[in-house]
Amino acid sequence: MNGKGSKPRPTNIIKYIQNFDEIKWKNNMKIAEIFGPTIQGEGFSSGVPCVFIRFAGCNLHCGMKGLFEEGKATWKCDTEKIWTQGTEYTNEQLFQKLKDMKVLDDITKGKLRIVVTGGEPLIKSNRDSLNSFIDYLKKELQDKFYFIYWELETNGTIDNDLYDRFYQINCSPKLSNSGLSESLRINGAAIERINKHRNSWFKFVVNNESDVKEIIEKFVVPFNINLDKVIFMPDSDSVTTIAEKTRNVWELSVKYGVRMCTRLHILCFNKQAGI
Repeated sequence: MNGKGSKPRPTNIIKYIQNFDEIKWKNNMKIAEIFGPTIQGEGFSSGVPCVFIRFAGCNLHCGMKGLFEEGKATWKCDTEKIWTQGTEYTNEQLFQKLKDMKVLDDITKGKLRIVVTGGEPLIKSNRDSLNSFIDYLKKELQDKFYFIYWELETNGTIDNDLYDRFYQINCSPKLSNSGLSESLRINGAAIERINKHRNSWFKFVVNNESDVKEIIEKFVVPFNINLDKVIFMPDSDSVTTIAEKTRNVWELSVKYGVRMCTRLHILCFNKQAGI
């Protein structure tokens, strides 16, 4: 999304990511993109109509900085070009944006869900403004607010009580196939808090059976995650590989008795963003 206040993709992506959390925006929020009505393309809610609000910034760099090219990662973040830029919004401006998109009525009738995603929506530079926007909507919409179905998409590395404000948590913990060290991608306190949420799901990018064993050894067993809450997803960001990789995940899901999903947006639109 380009517009007033947006920034070009930085040349030193890692330095940008490391410094992102300390940036103080002039207005309330830094939003990478807003789009909808659309369909949730992956996870437990695959196929459900929704509106996406993508916050800028992330605390991880999955597959980037040469990790994928050097073979240290089997996949790389496919939204990096989007969440490293954005437009500043106040609460009032974001509320007006939803009005202009003509989606607010369907949101308050429960016909469209709001999916808050990133990057990582809960990094320091995002979470206070996100909390403020939820409060703002509650004040503006009054009783209609309680019909909004909120989904949060997070990497599960930040322990924060903001999880409790969402009806559904779509947690995507990162495995070693992301190329990142455990110290960066596993936060036990955050995983435990998410696991206790009344409606939380753990979606893992899976390439082979060793990834499945890692899921069990590093997440399911130590954090007592019920396998009914686990979802396998293929590590594909291209229509040329999605079918084969989905079949691989299908076979692993059958073998381990675990829910799976594919990536509907990749299947339908390949690498196109904002759909």
